[in-house]
Amino acid sequence: VEVSLTTRNIQTPDVSWSTTFTFTKNTNAVESIYGQSEVDDIGNGLFIGESLDAHYNYDFVGIWQAGDASTGLARLNEVRQRAGVDDATLADFDIDYILDERARELVGEYHRWFDLKRTGTLVERASMHNYLVDEGNFAGANGELKILRPIPQSALDLNQTNSFPQNPAYQ
Repeated sequence: VEVSLTTRNIQTPDVSWSTTFTFTKNTNAVESIYGQSEVDDIGNGLFIGESLDAHYNYDFVGIWQAGDASTGLARLNEVRQRAGVDDATLADFDIDYILDERARELVGEYHRWFDLKRTGTLVERASMHNYLVDEGNFAGANGELKILRPIPQSALDLNQTNSFPQNPAYQ
């Protein structure tokens, strides 16, 4: 399913600005592997009845944040068992463990920056795990941290009322 909505926000002889919003939903499920409908292929991450790209459940993060660590841990361990790795323990289960787990699972899928920004650990973890980055790389204007992307000047110039300022660390 895909639905698109396009609007023409500004149309003058000098400026044309349109916006397109697209919603897409694609679902799939593994029905059989190598002709068998009851055998998972753990080594390749294929599980009968699961999506082809279903790896780790995100709900254990939200459950942990809501204070129900035992339920979050149980959900995490269900997924770890499907992957053929040892269970995590309650002593291990904290935000750092969850972020490490997501890094292993989603490597190369460009979710990392959003996860670290959302959990308030972007500066700490990027500095700790990337030898090319140190905390000074995040120093922005007026003591603000560069955790939001800068708005391109060309986009700011289109704002005739100047009601949309640059993100704080870039002012």
